[in-house]
Amino acid sequence: MEELHKELNEKKSELRRVQDELSRRDKEQVSDASLQSLRNMLMALQKENSDLKVLILCTSASDF
Repeated sequence: MEELHKELNEKKSELRRVQDELSRRDKEQVSDASLQSLRNMLMALQKENSDLKVLILCTSASDF
């Protein structure tokens, strides 16, 4: 369980970094392909984050 929380925290940090990078590049008006690539990465990270949260909830619920 602790390992899942650690992985979730790492994913949250990675997600924040990608969001910050996306915002920075958006302001710099980088190419659409580059922005789309970051958006795709952001969506993938958000899905991973959600999946980990569900896994943690399921694991927590099965402990009771």
